[in-house]
Amino acid sequence: MHSGRSGQSDQALADLRRAAELEPWNGVGWANLGRVEQATGELEASIVSLRRAVELRPNLAAAWFWLARSLARSGRPEEALAAGLRSLAVEPTYTAAYQFVVLQLRELGRSEEADRYLEHGLRWATEPDSLRAVAAAHRPTDEQ
Repeated sequence: MHSGRSGQSDQALADLRRAAELEPWNGVGWANLGRVEQATGELEASIVSLRRAVELRPNLAAAWFWLARSLARSGRPEEALAAGLRSLAVEPTYTAAYQFVVLQLRELGRSEEADRYLEHGLRWATEPDSLRAVAAAHRPTDEQ
């Protein structure tokens, strides 16, 4: 049966797992492992690795963001939102985190809060036009 992964991604996972074993204190290494696990659909493994990353490096905004995405894809929207918000707390100009938080809040039915984050992001995000475009593309149908 085909796993849907290439031999190259299997090798990357093996290398990153070995690196995590050799350097268990390396938060960036755990974050990279979690990102590749996420990309290959290993969401639970990704969550474990990314939680380890943010435990070791709590100011690593990208790890919080990737954790948020894995949690959302695993059907844990409130935990995902909390991780997305933490990503913004660490890096208040992180456009992708604003996009995630706005969309997650909308999915949770918290439109007013989503609008507040959108307005804040349009002022502070490094790529406000990208944030505006994503928010517009995912606007609830009753607002279009």
